[in-house]
Amino acid sequence: MAGIDAAQAAGLSVKINMVALKERNEEEIVPMLKWAHGRGLDLTLIEVMPLGAIEAERADQFLPLNLVEAQLNEQFTLRETGYRTGGPPLRSGRRNRRPSGLHHTSHP
Repeated sequence: MAGIDAAQAAGLSVKINMVALKERNEEEIVPMLKWAHGRGLDLTLIEVMPLGAIEAERADQFLPLNLVEAQLNEQFTLRETGYRTGGPPLRSGRRNRRPSGLHHTSHP
């Protein structure tokens, strides 16, 4: 937290990446979004990425971001923007003028 505080005090933009995990942190997504936006931070939600040999546990953790997006749309207004954070294209939304992103990956 001290690093985030120091970066913001120095005038740097801060982006938080959060991997959405089924039955592990699903309930933490909305509070994390509110916390990040309340602090003026960008939050990008990322799906579990199937890299190399996929263990059964990793496949069981997969939480499709289209499902997360639908749940977020029940509480927030998300819309497409041209905002980019320098990484791969995001499906970005804005809430209270702060960006958030949904980074979809391919999943078998």
